[in-house]
Parts: sequence; C-alpha cells; structure tokens
Amino acid sequence: MADKAQMKSGYTDLKDPEVFGELYALYSRKMYRFAVSFCGDRELAGDIVQDVFASLWERRDRLVIEGPAEHYFIRAVKLKVFQALRAQEVRRRHQDSLAVSLFENSTSDDVYFRALQEDHSRRVQALPPRRQEIFRMSLEDGLSNKEISGRLSISEKTVEYHITHTVRFLKKFLVPDVRR
Repeated sequence: MADKAQMKSGYTDLKDPEVFGELYALYSRKMYRFAVSFCGDRELAGDIVQDVFASLWERRDRLVIEGPAEHYFIRAVKLKVFQALRAQEVRRRHQDSLAVSLFENSTSDDVYFRALQEDHSRRVQALPPRRQEIFRMSLEDGLSNKEISGRLSISEKTVEYHITHTVRFLKKFLVPDVRR
C-alpha cells in the first residue's frame, strides 16, 4: 500500500489496485467540488470525476504520475470541464441553428402552400359549373361517387367521368410534364 506522503509529493504508480482505490478515496470528493465550482452542474461534475478515474484505470499500465497526484487530478478535471462546456456550447449553437432553419423552412413552406391553395382554387373556379360542383362534393364534402350521383340524379359513371377529367386538368399544373 502506498502512503499518502508518497501520493502527495512524488511518484504514484497506478498499477496497484489498492493504490488506485486509495487515490479515489482521497481525491474524488475534492475533484467533485472543484468540478462543480467550475461548471455549476452537480450531475456533470460527477460524470467528469468518473470519466477521469475511468481514463486513469484504462491507462494504468502505462501511466505514472510524477509529482503530486492532486495536481494531476485537478488539471485532468479542469480539462474535462472545459471539454464538456465546449461540447455543450457546440450543441446549443447547433440546436439554435436548427431551430432557426426549421422556422425559416416552415415559413417558406407555409407561403408556398398558400400559393398552391390559391392556384388550386383559381383552377377549380375555371372548371365548368357542373364539374366544379361534383369535384367540391367529392373533395370538400367527402361524398362517395354513389352519394353524389344520388344527390344530383346522374349516373355514377358520369360522376367518375367528371372527377377523372378534373383531376387530369389539375394535375397538369401541379406535376410538370416530363415528356415536353
């Protein structure tokens, strides 16, 4: 077992699990308080201390701390806090940028949608009156071909004919003709 004087003053070998446990017991609370004072977030501070010790444990076979272990740990915590704060700032900027982008897209989509609606309404108004009536009953009122034919006293085939021709007419303006 390493003595506290050795850990505080000079050379600390992390290969010994007992020494590692002693280091954790001796410095983890101090590292946690230091991290909280820097970042102001208790949960983040706890994660940082755990990350520092996990990193030390993973590198224990090749890492030797020369000088006071406390200084090494404080520097490691400070570095991790700065990395975490930088990552939070980058995430915040990306979220802000995404929110602005979504708002801009939403606004332009709304404008485009309204323009399409107006164009659609103009084109429907340009239809012959009977076709307008049948199309509106189908689209706006949600009536079936059978219901429309019953209300207007015409055959279902006539209703189907008017709807098919109306849809073809409107499609010309919505979908560009690739054969042109």
